[in-house]
Amino acid sequence: MQNATTARDTFDALMAGGSVNELQTRLEKLPAQERRHFLCTSCCLHPEIDQNYPGRGRVLNEILASNCHFYASGPTDCTLKLMIIMSQLPEAA
Repeated sequence: MQNATTARDTFDALMAGGSVNELQTRLEKLPAQERRHFLCTSCCLHPEIDQNYPGRGRVLNEILASNCHFYASGPTDCTLKLMIIMSQLPEAA
């Protein structure tokens, strides 16, 4: 696999069947902001990925657990914060 330069490249590699080791290598090469973008976006999408693609969900679970302290201590830590923020946003008319 080629070196990833963006969160999107890394996410595409995940969904294309990249292994935990391949994805970890990609994450280590990402700039900090792209790394956070990948981890947070993937975490938000994890339930859907796990439901529709269980194998990819297991790989993503390993990646999140080893790279995000919020996820490692339990996904509700971060998800709860996101839900609180989202509930405070004005609804679209």
